[in-house]
Amino acid sequence: MLHVDPEARAISASAELGATMGGDGVRLPRRASMIRSLILAGLATVAAACAASAPADLAGALQPAEIARILCLQSRPGDEPSCQGLQLPDPTAAMAYGMCLEYHRLDIRACKDLRLAYESELRAYLARPEPAPASPAASADKPPLTPGRARELHQSAAALYKATSTDAQTFAAALVIPEVRKKIETVFGQSLSSDRLRALAGQARAEALYWYSYMQGLERAPTY
Repeated sequence: MLHVDPEARAISASAELGATMGGDGVRLPRRASMIRSLILAGLATVAAACAASAPADLAGALQPAEIARILCLQSRPGDEPSCQGLQLPDPTAAMAYGMCLEYHRLDIRACKDLRLAYESELRAYLARPEPAPASPAASADKPPLTPGRARELHQSAAALYKATSTDAQTFAAALVIPEVRKKIETVFGQSLSSDRLRALAGQARAEALYWYSYMQGLERAPTY
C-alpha cells in the first residue's frame, strides 16, 4: 500500500483551498457569479434605456401601419398602447398609399406623393385638439336630446361619412388608376390635374373626419 505523508496531504489540501478561496474567505466561483450577474443586469438596464430613447426611423418605415405607429410615438412619446394599430377614421390615404406600393412592387419613390399625403393626414389627425367640454350655460340653453333624435342624427351623419369617404377614396384612386381618372374627368366635364385631385381628396377626407367625430359625439351622449 502506498504511504502518503500526512503533512504532505495537509499541504496539498491547503493549496487546493487557497486556489478556490479569496483573501476574505469568499469562494471565487460564487464571487464571480455575483459580479457576472451585476454586470449583466447593468447591461440590460443600459440596453433598455437606449432602446427607449432611440428615435423611430420614419424614413425606413414602408407599410402604412409602420408609418402610423412611428408618427404616433413622435406625437405621444411613450404611449405605445394607443399607437399600436393606430388607424385614421378615413382609411382613404392609407389605402391609396398601400395600393401604390403593391402596384409598384414596394418602390417607395414611385409612391412619394401619396406617402407624403398620408403622413400629412396622420400628423393633422394626431395634432387635433381634444373637444372642449360644453359649458353649463350652453348646455342649459339647448333642448335635451331624445334617444330617437340622437339615432336620426347618427344615421344622417353615418350616411354623410360614408359618402364623403367614398368620394375621398375615388379621388385618391384616380391619382394612380388612369381609368378612374377618366371617369371623374367625364363627370366634372374637364381635365383634372394631380394637384386638383389631391385637393379634392383632402377636402373629402376632412368632411369625412368631421362626420366621424360627430358620430362619436352622439355615441358618447347619455341618451344615445
